[in-house]
Amino acid sequence: MSSKELIKINIGSGPTGKLDWINLDWGILPLLGKISWLAKILIRIKLLPKNYSTNWPKSLRLMDCRKKLPFANHTVDYIYTSHFLEHLPRYQVVELITECKRILCYRGVLRICIPDVKLLSEKYVNGDMDFFMALEKSSNGKNQLENLTDLFVQHFYGYDLWSKPTFLQKIRQLFIRGHIWMYDYDSLSSILYSAKFTDIKRRKFAQGETPDIKYLDIHEVGSLFIEASNIYEE
Repeated sequence: MSSKELIKINIGSGPTGKLDWINLDWGILPLLGKISWLAKILIRIKLLPKNYSTNWPKSLRLMDCRKKLPFANHTVDYIYTSHFLEHLPRYQVVELITECKRILCYRGVLRICIPDVKLLSEKYVNGDMDFFMALEKSSNGKNQLENLTDLFVQHFYGYDLWSKPTFLQKIRQLFIRGHIWMYDYDSLSSILYSAKFTDIKRRKFAQGETPDIKYLDIHEVGSLFIEASNIYEE
């Protein structure tokens, strides 16, 4: 099978999705990505920050990935999702991973990148301020937090609640979802095994079997990377 025939989907792609992938995302921001002129107006009147002026990929499909995925059984070669699952309740993650298993081909690969709650906790307990400052830098953090505990809580919840929000910030918060459920390798691999994935491997940043991960992987610090596939034909 040539690379042009591969079906590759990016779930919760955000604006960084690669053009030759099927990029799936849902919500106000992806919708604005389809209506760039409206996004520019909202940025101009400061309802959205300037970093939301990023052009979304033209291959973006508006799709609520909490629902059944629009692909036939065993037809997709690669699935990628990064820093998306932690924004869903755990039961929806279970349902989504089960859907991914349904649509993946034999030996197709699901690659997941999420914040590693075990790593975050270890770095906090060990008082590793350098780690959290690097995490702030990698996530473009611009808050004024300098206390280790505050930095840990900020990245655990993934939501900007360190100061009283202004009226405009309250409106911005309608566009942003915090973390709902967090994972480490053991908890996420348990869900993958329950979904009948038979080959689960921990990976490193920008390393693995998934194509284009040197482009797709953008969250190096504090992340867990897992690839799962089915090595037995059903």
